[in-house]
Amino acid sequence: MKKVVLMLSLLTLAASIPAQYNPNPGAEDLYDLYSPELLAEGGPAIADSGPQSDAVNPATSGLVQRTTLDASYVGLTGFDSPNAGGGWQGHVVNIGLVAPTRIGVFSGSGHFVTSSLTGMEWGTFGALHVSAAKELFPGWIGGLGARVTAGGLDRFDVGAALDFGVVRYGSALASFENVRWGLALQNVGKWFVPNSTNGALPAPFTPSAGIAFDAVQLDWLTLNTAASVSAPAFQNLRLSLGLEALLFDTVSVHGGWKFDLREAIDDNLATRSLIPSFGLSATFSAGLGDDGFAAEQGWTETEVRVTTAAAPLYNDVWAIGAGVNAPLGVIDRQGPSVVVDYGAPVVISPNNDGVQDALIVPVTITDDRFVFGWTFTVQTTDGVTVRTIQNKDDRPENSGFQNIVDRVTAVTSGVEVPQTIRWDGLTNDGARAPDGEYEFFLSAFDDNGNVGMSPTFSMQVDATPPVVVLEQPDAADRILSPNGDGNKDVIVFGQSGSQESQWNASVVNARGAEVWSASIVDSAPTDLVWDGRGTDGQILPDGVYRYRIGTTDAGGNQARDELANIILNTEPTPVSLAISSSHISPNGDGSQDSIQLSPSVGSARGIESWTLSVRSVDGREVRLIDDLPALPSAVAFDGRGNDGMALPEGDYFAEFEARYQNGNAPTAQSPVFTVDLTAP
Repeated sequence: MKKVVLMLSLLTLAASIPAQYNPNPGAEDLYDLYSPELLAEGGPAIADSGPQSDAVNPATSGLVQRTTLDASYVGLTGFDSPNAGGGWQGHVVNIGLVAPTRIGVFSGSGHFVTSSLTGMEWGTFGALHVSAAKELFPGWIGGLGARVTAGGLDRFDVGAALDFGVVRYGSALASFENVRWGLALQNVGKWFVPNSTNGALPAPFTPSAGIAFDAVQLDWLTLNTAASVSAPAFQNLRLSLGLEALLFDTVSVHGGWKFDLREAIDDNLATRSLIPSFGLSATFSAGLGDDGFAAEQGWTETEVRVTTAAAPLYNDVWAIGAGVNAPLGVIDRQGPSVVVDYGAPVVISPNNDGVQDALIVPVTITDDRFVFGWTFTVQTTDGVTVRTIQNKDDRPENSGFQNIVDRVTAVTSGVEVPQTIRWDGLTNDGARAPDGEYEFFLSAFDDNGNVGMSPTFSMQVDATPPVVVLEQPDAADRILSPNGDGNKDVIVFGQSGSQESQWNASVVNARGAEVWSASIVDSAPTDLVWDGRGTDGQILPDGVYRYRIGTTDAGGNQARDELANIILNTEPTPVSLAISSSHISPNGDGSQDSIQLSPSVGSARGIESWTLSVRSVDGREVRLIDDLPALPSAVAFDGRGNDGMALPEGDYFAEFEARYQNGNAPTAQSPVFTVDLTAP
């Protein structure tokens, strides 16, 4: 609805223009006099930029980044031509300023014009133009301007009008580079009429369009062409062609030519000379001092462009002028400063165990203007990208009315730069990155497209945990009795697993305090032997202990195993064996047919087995007694051997052996006794 109202309003204004439009001589060349550069090119190319060309299209300065001052003078002369009316009887003074801000680019220019030439009777007047421009969408700049003109020749008049403009840059045109084009609607409002004989100055309600591109671009030469067309008051058609040859980015030669359709078909109108306009420009650097206000604003280095030009106008009138354009400071050609606070190479283990699951690096990105985007790239050592994390200025591409309003009111700030960047070990397709070596770097670009990059850093992904297998022996094999008897003096921890930089093993007591430790370096776990001694070399107190082995690799992955209920028992276990008689006569006569063997133990706790045997004095076993359910206090020995027969006469002794859980196996021998079967 708003668009419809706007179009109807513009059509109403167009319809109010007098049908018999009588243009003021040279009225359409008024814009040329605002700048020697415009004068030299034969008229404004819509895509040019500067405070003076903003009076033609208010969008042209939308990309200006430096505060720009502009001043010029143009003299009007007819030399000795009777048609023109004499010598130097016209003067134009122009000043202008462009001020870029975070909201947009604001431009203003003032103009003083006086002409008493008969070929260009304008009188004396002043004009003020102000405009605001901003990039609304990528490659699209919009602008709005306002103008006030006051003065006259034989009457005093005041004009107040608006200008609308749009510029498109970065588009392609065949093989040509740096293509930009624009549209403008000029002088919409109350137009200025300086005398009662002729019409408005310049023409009201004038649509115009222009295009410019680099036709040739070499290291030492850039040839820029420009063309524009306008329809003053919808009652005429004007064409302007311009050419600029830039040599070594320093000296420019300008030329331009114009064609006016109404002049060509109306014999009552003075015609413009067919001689093209021409001009010369030179750019050099000038310093404004290393301290003071200029230094605070970054204006110590400033480009100064000086231009002089001449152009034939109407009725033998020539315009000759010179001017200076000075963008303060230098264009930002330096990429953002990218700092990654990264020390020794990091190993991550993206297995969601809460330990070293991600790479987290502190970063700092700064720029003289605005950081418009950054990219964090992870790649393999051979340069294959596996993960890209980025943030950039996502300006909307659609151009609805609300979007345009939002862009007009938006403040340029760049993108947010986080304090840290986190990579969770996932690839761009969401899969976990395979274990291995990787590289990463951070890049950023500003609003001028300048790129800054960090160095490339190394890191590693290791999500595979170590492996350890610890043998779990029976309870009886977990008892340790380091008393030097050669039985259970040590315990062997049988273990195996993956090769790691270091395995840590330890024995802890019942309170969890470490009492012994060992390390296995750059190897898989191998068997370890513990002799029941602590780190000080002394045998530890009796009790229950626990063996542990584990490791943590560089990625934070852990492997742990343990053997519990290790019993350290050094309790003494003395035994003895007594007999009831020193003689035995197993002849069945009822007298001393047997003797009593009486074993005795210091501690019955922990006995696993026992044996009681009778041996000859040369140690040969003749009788074994081990079939009793419990250890007896006394056993009757009947003098018979394992074969049930009476032992031969001779000397014998008994031997008792007890086996304990802690490995102790004490033995005791009885006194020698005699087997005697022969009567006296």
